[in-house]
Amino acid sequence: MAGRSTLFSLVSKYSTLSAGCWRTEAPSFRLIACRYASQPSDSEHWPELSYPRRTGEPTEKKKARLLYQSRKRGIKENDLLLSNFAHQFLYKMNSYQLEQYDRLLNESNNEWELYYWIIGTKPVPIEFDNEIMQMLQSYACNKDRETRYHQPPLQ
Repeated sequence: MAGRSTLFSLVSKYSTLSAGCWRTEAPSFRLIACRYASQPSDSEHWPELSYPRRTGEPTEKKKARLLYQSRKRGIKENDLLLSNFAHQFLYKMNSYQLEQYDRLLNESNNEWELYYWIIGTKPVPIEFDNEIMQMLQSYACNKDRETRYHQPPLQ
């Protein structure tokens, strides 16, 4: 609990409490402080993030970036699902599929929502309901009963 009071004293020095959620200019504190705020956070407290589209990126560099982004998400569930999916399918994707996968990883800004879309417990928004999402959902079903407890090794 000492860490919590230290966090509040540090955050309160640079931020204000608004609608039960701490607002700060330091992005590293934003999610941590919101977790300990007096009211639970929901998506309306934070502005939508916009992802700048990368144009002219070489295909091999894009694949390397997407592989990294598949391995380093925000929650372990997505790390395992997406890293194993990328290991199996990323290098077989065409440029259109790579663009869809890039948009899915970078424009969906809630990791739990992304996880629920993939496993099929929540409906997929129309902008992300595409070939890659269908491939991910099929992969998540794990019809072959593969063991996927670890991320695949980097090649």
